[in-house]
Amino acid sequence: LLETVQCVILARDIEIEKSRFDVKQIEYFVLAKLATKVDTIREICASNHINILWISSKHDLAKAVDKWPIVSAIAILDYRGAEDAYSEAMHTLTNFMACCRIVEHTDQPSLLA
Repeated sequence: LLETVQCVILARDIEIEKSRFDVKQIEYFVLAKLATKVDTIREICASNHINILWISSKHDLAKAVDKWPIVSAIAILDYRGAEDAYSEAMHTLTNFMACCRIVEHTDQPSLLA
């Protein structure tokens, strides 16, 4: 299944969603476990050259795919029929990453050089 994934969409608030437990230790454990899963998804995507797109919230992602109440992540297996939207999203991602490289100066060996 992994070889068919074209893109992954993650909600930005996926890591900060609090569990409904009152005990702080259990809440911390649940959040740490979720963060580990998200990190694993990121690593798998990076090692397999799968693009990750971000959406502002789980509620917005749920609305976008007409699900209720929340959706945290989606793997796009086939974007046939939505090529224009996919191309636009990839173009936006490319521009965003270029801006990040400029801001972080990753294309420059040194700011003083």
